[in-house]
Amino acid sequence: MNSINFSTSLHRIAKTCTMFRPKNSPDYISSKQLRTQILTDPRFAILLCAVSEAFVIQKQVWNCRELSNISWALAKIDFVPNPDTIPLPPSRRQQQQSNSDVDDNIGNSQDNAILMSAKKLRESDLLAGSSKKQKTKSSDEEYAKLHKQWISQMRILGAHLLDGIALHMQHKLLPSFKSQELANMIWSLAIVARGDVPRLRRFSPQELNCLGWAYAKLGAQKSQEVDMLFEGIGNEVGKRIRFFSSQDVGTTMWSFATMGYDHQTNVFQTAASRVTIKDAHYFKPQELSNAVWSLATVGITPSNPNVFDTTLFSNSKKMLMDTLKGRKDVITECFAAAAIEIMKRPSAFKEQELKDILWSFSKSGIRYPELFKSVAQHVLGESSLNGNVEKGRLKDFSSQGIGNFVWSYIIGTRFCRRRTIDWWG
Repeated sequence: MNSINFSTSLHRIAKTCTMFRPKNSPDYISSKQLRTQILTDPRFAILLCAVSEAFVIQKQVWNCRELSNISWALAKIDFVPNPDTIPLPPSRRQQQQSNSDVDDNIGNSQDNAILMSAKKLRESDLLAGSSKKQKTKSSDEEYAKLHKQWISQMRILGAHLLDGIALHMQHKLLPSFKSQELANMIWSLAIVARGDVPRLRRFSPQELNCLGWAYAKLGAQKSQEVDMLFEGIGNEVGKRIRFFSSQDVGTTMWSFATMGYDHQTNVFQTAASRVTIKDAHYFKPQELSNAVWSLATVGITPSNPNVFDTTLFSNSKKMLMDTLKGRKDVITECFAAAAIEIMKRPSAFKEQELKDILWSFSKSGIRYPELFKSVAQHVLGESSLNGNVEKGRLKDFSSQGIGNFVWSYIIGTRFCRRRTIDWWG
């Protein structure tokens, strides 16, 4: 068998093991039962040995997709032990601190660990003896108990193989990985808590936001695994939002919106609760623009969009204060905080950030004349009382940026016309 056959075999076994089956089908078997059958089948152990040995002997023939599929399969079957059971190999940083040859030492020691584990599994009396047994459906539980030691050795081999693949990827193949292959590798390591990627509950807020950002930036396709990962990140956001910095908040919201997880409204609500008028000055312009852009992209808007419109609604300021009092609507306050900061320090905002905030207000159906006037004066320049003209920034904008600005103002005008008609009947 070659590398393609090996990777395809493991990938299909893992896919079959976790495939949904309707309970009313005549040949129904639960995923748990099927997984037990696979792990207690000596042919699977022999296949794992062969894959491991082939990986060590012929690393150069394995491509990124094949290694990604094997890692995915090992994580999907979920029989690889965590670092508390099988210690992780030395990290690159640890090797550098010991002044040793990083790539050679790590690679050789890991290859030896893989080959030794495969040899022990092949020479196991239990494995040799089990291949002669005829296993029946009624003996599944007894068979699994009988071969506990064999399965334990197989789990150790799986851990060493996954570590070896991760090291080989990091040192030799990382630039060659496509976004989906890299996403699968990261997911695999995160699920089984190996490599330098612990389980999500051990991630710091910065590591959580970086992980989500990497998937979104690479354009990873949504899948069951990616959905599970972002659901896990979302759970951690809900538990630990008070520890998230302004950058963590903005980037996490951007990642969820970019990946299209509109249904996880709790994540956006929780993250937006950190963007307050009181603390907005701690946020960088990009973090503020990411926050409101994300809300507008997934369609989460203030409960009353009229609270910012002082031209049509004379009591809008009172409505806004009533809304913000007691933090009744964190989404409204998030938009208000971004608007206040952009009017306070417009020069700090880049073209993209100005555009994104105005676009977010228009996309969300929020008309805020004071904000739009302030930005227009800053961009176009404004005549002062003594007749001098402050130079604007429009000449520095790209053609696309100008077009987006015009679109935002046109949409705002439409809202004005529509609400005037509604107001006057």
